[in-house]
Amino acid sequence: MFVCICRGVTEHQVEVAIESGATTVEAVSQACRAGGDCGACHGTIEAMIDDDFERRACTAGAGRLPLIHERARGVELPPAKRLSKRPEGAGAPTLS
Repeated sequence: MFVCICRGVTEHQVEVAIESGATTVEAVSQACRAGGDCGACHGTIEAMIDDDFERRACTAGAGRLPLIHERARGVELPPAKRLSKRPEGAGAPTLS
């Protein structure tokens, strides 16, 4: 799915930018160009950042999620965990 039609940036490209440390729309735009034109995708990018932030916070066992303005001040998160690939016929993927 395309997140940014103006720049032709896909959801996967935005996810990679976020997983690489982009925590604002501006940082995502610098990393993959999404959101650098008309701005219609800014809400989607912010939602993707929030989803990633929540996933990392839940993985770390945090009791409360920092707000967007707190993230801008540099609230740190643990690195993202990735699902390991599973061999054919194996059970569910595991976190690594």
